[in-house]
Amino acid sequence: MGKSKEVVAITLILCYNEDDNRVEGMNEMNNANNNPTIVGYDAQTGQPIYASAPQGNQPNPGYGQPMGQPIPPQGNMGMNYPNYNNQPMYQAAPPVQQEPPKKNGKAGKIIFLVVLVVAAIALVAVFALKMGKGENKEKSRTLMIYMVGANLESEAGIASADLEAIDYAKMKNDYVNVVLIAGGASQWYNDFVSVGETSIYELTSNGYKKVKEQERKNMGSSEVLSDFLSYAYDHYKADEYDLVFWNHGSGIGGGEVDEIYNDALSIPEYEKGLEASPFNSDNKIETIIFRTCMNGSLEMAGFLKDYADYLVASEEVTVGMRIFDVLDFVNDILPTDSGYDVGLKFIERYKEQVGEIRDYYEGRNDFDYIYSTYSITDLSKITDLEKKVNDFFMSIKPSSNYNTIARVRSNLYQYALNNSGDAYFDMVDLYRLVDGLKELEPKKADAVLKSLQSTVLYNYATNDQSRGMSIYFPYNATMNEQKYQLKLYDEFDSLEGYREFINEFYKLKNSSTGSKNFYTQTNVELGTSSQDADFMLTLTDEEKEQFAKAEYIVFKKEQDGYFQPLYRGKNVTLDGNVLKASIQNRQLKVVSNDGKENYTLLLIEQDETDEYITYTTVVLLEDFSSSEFEDWKMDNATMQLIYDKDTKKIEIGSIILTSEDSTLPSNVMASLEDYTTVAFTNSKYKILDEKGNYTQNWVGNGTLEGIEEKIGEFHFEVADSSDQSDYYGIFVIRDTYNQVYYSKLVKMK
Repeated sequence: MGKSKEVVAITLILCYNEDDNRVEGMNEMNNANNNPTIVGYDAQTGQPIYASAPQGNQPNPGYGQPMGQPIPPQGNMGMNYPNYNNQPMYQAAPPVQQEPPKKNGKAGKIIFLVVLVVAAIALVAVFALKMGKGENKEKSRTLMIYMVGANLESEAGIASADLEAIDYAKMKNDYVNVVLIAGGASQWYNDFVSVGETSIYELTSNGYKKVKEQERKNMGSSEVLSDFLSYAYDHYKADEYDLVFWNHGSGIGGGEVDEIYNDALSIPEYEKGLEASPFNSDNKIETIIFRTCMNGSLEMAGFLKDYADYLVASEEVTVGMRIFDVLDFVNDILPTDSGYDVGLKFIERYKEQVGEIRDYYEGRNDFDYIYSTYSITDLSKITDLEKKVNDFFMSIKPSSNYNTIARVRSNLYQYALNNSGDAYFDMVDLYRLVDGLKELEPKKADAVLKSLQSTVLYNYATNDQSRGMSIYFPYNATMNEQKYQLKLYDEFDSLEGYREFINEFYKLKNSSTGSKNFYTQTNVELGTSSQDADFMLTLTDEEKEQFAKAEYIVFKKEQDGYFQPLYRGKNVTLDGNVLKASIQNRQLKVVSNDGKENYTLLLIEQDETDEYITYTTVVLLEDFSSSEFEDWKMDNATMQLIYDKDTKKIEIGSIILTSEDSTLPSNVMASLEDYTTVAFTNSKYKILDEKGNYTQNWVGNGTLEGIEEKIGEFHFEVADSSDQSDYYGIFVIRDTYNQVYYSKLVKMK
């Protein structure tokens, strides 16, 4: 209960409409503190609509934030370079928003409820609050933060920076408790968390106060989670409870990676921790927020449905920088907010952070090149959705529809592609998957889509491929990785029908070494350039039947017999039986501002719209500012570049430090201010075998070449390919079994 400064009488008129299951209300008097009341949200922008202009502090761009953004792979572009899915870029869809469900609604006629809060009750409340219980007194909402710092904290201090953004003086501290458990990092950049402890803290007017000292514990343990939830519930009584998970996420692998114990919470362990806590189907957490990557899945929702009302999570890798925060959304929580409102304020702050990152890298504000998603899910509807998903996938047999299913899966947008190029997680959008397979069982597909639309109450996404909930579908990961993930799926009993489907598909996909129809390497010749393509490849009818998708690689031939890879492109079209590709005006170079140096970049095409092309390239970030050699720093990173087709202007979209753990997405964005120089590099390779045929087993010459530029003293331009060099191209083709085939190497000019 909040602190009351005035004795007021409030009349609340509620109207229940049986036709559309909505409760309509009119608060005839604002609370005594004149806090703005949110009466709705704009359907296009998702911004809150207030009954009166909001007062007080607005979201504050603070100092820190973790996480990262999806960046396609870099590295060897040959056979040992695992292929990644086509990732089409779409204009951002407006947020999808449903009416949040009302608690304890009762069916019947239109009922008018008049609730009179008399002055006597208010006086009793004031008297009780004056008696007080110190800073542990009962409040309206307790926000529990389960923060596992991991390398996000030990390497960059971004957990500490995010905690600093929650300002006790700005938040409605009479109504909101913030309770924190922090651990799982080998170093902390604040003065209250110790590496040797996993203690519990309360945010007070004097900062974070340790309220329960604990020895160091494994935060990848369900027992640590349940003990924390029990302590927060017992010591910080409130009308509602919310839970924030802060760390890495890994699709169906779970999250909350403790770098000290090298452990994490699996999805079933999340449930185990909740099951052993005071929270259950009769005493639910109102909102669970994942400030992590890729936990916005049907699998995760299925395990949380009995313990919370709402799930706020992302299908995609979440973006962030240490100089921009998201947790300061807590400063704007009002005593009148519902769990849905709390989740929406979190997403609104996240969206602001995405814009701040765009501005930081001087990106265009009208182009959502940062892949970002977040949604609010009504967990009470998950059981129905699971049933309909099972019914649909049990009715479409992979054995009789394999090519159709494989072709749809092959071309789906896939989340969290890591820097090695290995699509380890195999997470795709549930709506897009079902919609793509709809022709196989239209009625049951429509039932899934309808249920999904009512389950996802709000969806924010910067591309049209994300509709608010993902699902695991094994396809692009290695066979061993798929086996491991499918083993995890054995515990997902509520998706038993879907589990049988993906297991059958996996067995069919891996029962063959590839399509017997492809003989591209030996008997199909490439055509040279035409008016609409630099090089082409004609497929037979049999090859076309099992064709899934294709990319291409462009090389420059050197005089010593080596080839330098320059470009991996995705703009391949299938015109009838002919594959076509063009590289005209697609290559870029880095140029020193004084014009004395330039270097053609090794690029991997990421996405393309009518106006833009986005690329990635490997860079080496260097800091040689210290006079002490041991303080010098060099970090591998992936730089995203954005090319405006109209203006020919090229800008940096983002820079992501390379993750040392291939099972986690790269998730720390670099600040150029932390470095003195950046190196753009490439190598040369032998790519032909003894018979002169292309081989995927490239042999490097052992030399790294490139250009090194000071931060702020270089720019990018379109590269001129009209020199006298010899350029060669090759198609990289995937069939419906996800097997790779290479065409012959052909001279382009």
